[in-house]
Amino acid sequence: MTPKINYKVDGYTITEEVREITPQEASEILATKNTKNRRPNKNHVNALALNMTNGTWVYNGDPIRFDANDVFIDGQHRMLALAKANVTLPFKIVRGLNPDCFNTIDVESRPRTLADLFKIDGIPNYVSAAAIVKRYFALAKGATIIASHNAGSSSISRDIKSSTTVDDQCNFYYANQRVVDEAVKYSMYLRNQNQLLTIADIGGFFVHLYLTKHHSEDEIKRFFDQLVFTSEISAINNLRNRLIIDKGAIKKMSGAFKQNLIAKVWNYYIKGKDVKVLAYNPTTEGTIEFI
Repeated sequence: MTPKINYKVDGYTITEEVREITPQEASEILATKNTKNRRPNKNHVNALALNMTNGTWVYNGDPIRFDANDVFIDGQHRMLALAKANVTLPFKIVRGLNPDCFNTIDVESRPRTLADLFKIDGIPNYVSAAAIVKRYFALAKGATIIASHNAGSSSISRDIKSSTTVDDQCNFYYANQRVVDEAVKYSMYLRNQNQLLTIADIGGFFVHLYLTKHHSEDEIKRFFDQLVFTSEISAINNLRNRLIIDKGAIKKMSGAFKQNLIAKVWNYYIKGKDVKVLAYNPTTEGTIEFI
């Protein structure tokens, strides 16, 4: 529909054109060149396909992008919708981009999450790793978990009071990969023993206590092993019982309450102190920092 435009940027030859893409070509792109994009959102695809089918789709100049290696890096949802709608529509196509630009693209106006980036990079257990890194940043900044939800082994905290960016979190992971990977492995192991704490709980505390509070891995593991299995320390046993009761309760402890309770017992443990009765009053005690 328009002639190709060629230009160079940072040594890369970029081409742009606007032309029609058929549903067959969309399917071929997805089958042969879509190696880096995340799992698509089916609801988003269905909504786009409906617009394409009923004629309410409007060309707005958003490009379909390919890097210099001919890898498809932007437009996955639109191509899936085009194939589903089985129509031919015009798109702007940009080819030859620097491959490093991939992480800067907010695909379909839905920014990539930390888990998305970890998945793309081939990080094992990427959802758990991302949840642990996010929890670490909340703890390191003195924040508490306001609310949380469980998604099987990929429990992810939400509404975290934290001002870090995805780039901050990604850079942190690669700077401390051995520690985070060990935290993932250990927290998944404990999570499989029982369901008292999430992977984000255990792993986030593990990384925080190791990197921020400078406790040894063995010391941290001894605490959580006793919490999950058995202990001669009354405070730890009391905490385990509270968590067991909470698991079956209709009205559960808030994430913040649970975090402060764990911090309180950790502080008893690290000081070599024990208590027969475990209590926490958020009004008078506020946020309890791990020591």
